[in-house]
Amino acid sequence: MASRSNWFLQFLADLLNIPVERPQLTETTALGAACLAGVQLGVFDSLTDIQKYWQRDALFTPRLSAGSALYLACDSLSGYVTGLVIEVNGGQLMA
Repeated sequence: MASRSNWFLQFLADLLNIPVERPQLTETTALGAACLAGVQLGVFDSLTDIQKYWQRDALFTPRLSAGSALYLACDSLSGYVTGLVIEVNGGQLMA
């Protein structure tokens, strides 16, 4: 499961240049379905009531500059996309 991989989540944070959180409980699809059923059945008053049960296991913050993140993105796409040219501040990155 990708959400358990520290390497992948750090790569994602670097690539998107945003913080990425991993919850303590990573089986969120089943949990989401159960919580929605709980709201429907009156176990929870609202979706806001469910938020207090969410807990973060880890936070991955971007470690790259925006330019380096863009280069990483282009390099990652280079095997799938050809002829991609992105202009940033007058310079070009090509994949």
